[in-house]
Amino acid sequence: MGKEPQNRDEVLVHTLEILSDGIPRMAKEICWEIRRLYGWTLLNKSMINSVLHKEGKLYVRYDGLNFTYRIR
Repeated sequence: MGKEPQNRDEVLVHTLEILSDGIPRMAKEICWEIRRLYGWTLLNKSMINSVLHKEGKLYVRYDGLNFTYRIR
């Protein structure tokens, strides 16, 4: 049985940690990294996109041409 994050805030915190290195990443790349680090096998890129567009809108900038996120 797969593991999943307990709440959306937890996803946001880990996503911001990953983006803190300054490298722009696509949602699927963020998802892969979180899955690798935390074992959340049920996490998907749709959840990353949703969390970043809602809860993360003050913290990240989305590049629609390259489909990447970066810290503001």
